[in-house]
Amino acid sequence: RVCGPNSAMLACSRSIGDRHFKPAVTWEPETFVRPIQEGDAFVIIASDGVWDEISNLKACGLVAETLKTASPEEAARALCEAAHKAGSEDNIS
Repeated sequence: RVCGPNSAMLACSRSIGDRHFKPAVTWEPETFVRPIQEGDAFVIIASDGVWDEISNLKACGLVAETLKTASPEEAARALCEAAHKAGSEDNIS
């Protein structure tokens, strides 16, 4: 475990699996392959702290709207802030 400020704890076993919780906690990543196509505007790569609170549709809408007037970095920041405001207490990146 990694201890952080305000008694925050990170269980590192989540990233490498945990033999006591197999098959629920595994080292094998969940992946999805989709070829990039003409017309694709952006890709969102985010941690579970975002996806726990923000749906795919809402994330795409928020990022697309932000990119109309701001940089990709600002769109990423807006997505993370939306997850935080929605109540996520997990890692948000």
